[in-house]
Amino acid sequence: MAEYASEGKRVLVWAAKQITVDEYEQWSRKYMTMTSNNGSVSLPESAWEEIERELFCSGITVVSDKLQEGVETVINYARRCGISMVMATGDSVDTAEAIWRKLGQIHYRVERLVASEMLDKDNNLRVDLLEQQLEKLVLNLI
Repeated sequence: MAEYASEGKRVLVWAAKQITVDEYEQWSRKYMTMTSNNGSVSLPESAWEEIERELFCSGITVVSDKLQEGVETVINYARRCGISMVMATGDSVDTAEAIWRKLGQIHYRVERLVASEMLDKDNNLRVDLLEQQLEKLVLNLI
């Protein structure tokens, strides 16, 4: 998968397992108990692992999004005009860097802000760390 990511591709995996109604209801109660009032879920990693283990892989696909025509030209023009570039993505760091290379931008200094590196022990985003990193990133762009 790392090889595909380094080429700017995404790997999608479908997996499933059969569980009994009792197993589902027990896990669902735990899930609902840990759901916050605003609808977000903050389950510890172990709770996800509990339901997502012993899965049967039913399919794998590799997706490659083509860059839209003219994107590289526009980015280069914006840079020449003194406009700083920011890439915001939900992709892996490897995939994002591969896309950045395809755009011919890899020779520019890259500041990374990786949300998965800002999680607490229960996999909740540390908003304070995110705010600090965003502030630092913005100050570097000015």
